[in-house]
Amino acid sequence: MNNDLKQTEELRRLSHLLETKSNEYKTCYSNISHLQQSIDKITENYNHIKKEIDYLLFGQDRNNKENKDIISDIKKTDQTVYKLIEKLSGILWMPEET
Repeated sequence: MNNDLKQTEELRRLSHLLETKSNEYKTCYSNISHLQQSIDKITENYNHIKKEIDYLLFGQDRNNKENKDIISDIKKTDQTVYKLIEKLSGILWMPEET
């Protein structure tokens, strides 16, 4: 009987621990979901700004020294942003919520 009581206590403890870890997982999942939404919004805004830049550069002399420098900076920023997006996409793999 004493052994059964110990096993029941251990079962309760492990059940509580499992529930705690499950809640931690749900919190992490929620945080990742919010982060993904933020990244999507930032990406949307970034792409909108890029469209505005393309519009402003349309008809401009792209060989002008100042414009060349700006275009070069934009290309560097693009490379950085797309590398970050690739890394974040790998990190933010979202399993199906259960």
